[in-house]
Amino acid sequence: MSEYQTIPFSFEAVSRTHIGLVRQINEDAIASCVDFTEKIWNRADHDIKGSEIVFLIADGMGGTNAGEIASAITLDSVSAFFPQALEQKVDEEEDIIRLLKRSVRLSHDAIIDYADHHPESQGMGTTVVTGIIRQGRVYVVWVGDSRVYRVYQPKGENKSKIEMLTRDHSMVWDLVEQGKLSVEEARVHPHSNIITQSLGEITHQPKPDYRIVKLYRGDRILVCTDGIHGMISEPQLLKVVAGVGTISDAAEKLTQTILQAGAEDNLSFVLLEVKEGEERNINSDKPEHIETKSGGLTAYQHATYRNQSNNLSSEPRSKKELRFLISAFGRY
Repeated sequence: MSEYQTIPFSFEAVSRTHIGLVRQINEDAIASCVDFTEKIWNRADHDIKGSEIVFLIADGMGGTNAGEIASAITLDSVSAFFPQALEQKVDEEEDIIRLLKRSVRLSHDAIIDYADHHPESQGMGTTVVTGIIRQGRVYVVWVGDSRVYRVYQPKGENKSKIEMLTRDHSMVWDLVEQGKLSVEEARVHPHSNIITQSLGEITHQPKPDYRIVKLYRGDRILVCTDGIHGMISEPQLLKVVAGVGTISDAAEKLTQTILQAGAEDNLSFVLLEVKEGEERNINSDKPEHIETKSGGLTAYQHATYRNQSNNLSSEPRSKKELRFLISAFGRY
């Protein structure tokens, strides 16, 4: 049984998606569910309130090879799996993570099955971040480079901070963790578009990572695709998310900031603020559970190349072209 103290907990959340200024199709998929009884899923551009939520963002890749189908399949698979799976009164941390990972793997299998029956879609894939907020904690599972951030104000300090809760499955993020690149250098790196895990990759089963973090009153959680975090720096992201009044205002400001920056990709996000919950204290920011690099690659035996905006003139629908770069990265 759960050992967590029962403390009133509630949040407000908004979800938004936009095609951006360059792409001709939106290959992102985004959804959330707060009504586990009616099993009603809200798609993008919704304002919601609750005490529990299942959320998902998928960033499709493949362009003419149906990246939008891959992300839609992921959304459909997860929404079919949850919240029915939670009807069993799942409270233990390992059980929640197990369910989230299972939903990701089911999505992967569904994408491959679709591609098997639709040869024109061979090569499609998607990133995914899916998670559950329950009993004042956020449980996150991910594959690829879509991210989850927490924006919070430490106890006794007058400035907010931003913390990246996920770790990208990407070539440049491995270099960040090796101390060879800063976060900002990775963001603008010419190979920032190379990811090392995705759903739908036929020859490699995804190995999702997870994170469990306790939430406190006033915390803001941002779940987003690389159309957000790839366009502006973390300090800019912090300024927008923490520096604007309501989360609806912050969501509008974030969208406009990305558009003003050029919006070279589709942009999608869920922004959530904890309205009721435990008060943060000086011990609140100690690290909790994290499983990193469970699926990361050390030698880049396989990777996914995501087409960048400067290549769009020849392939206007292409968001992230899949290329398998066998041993191409040994020199980097």
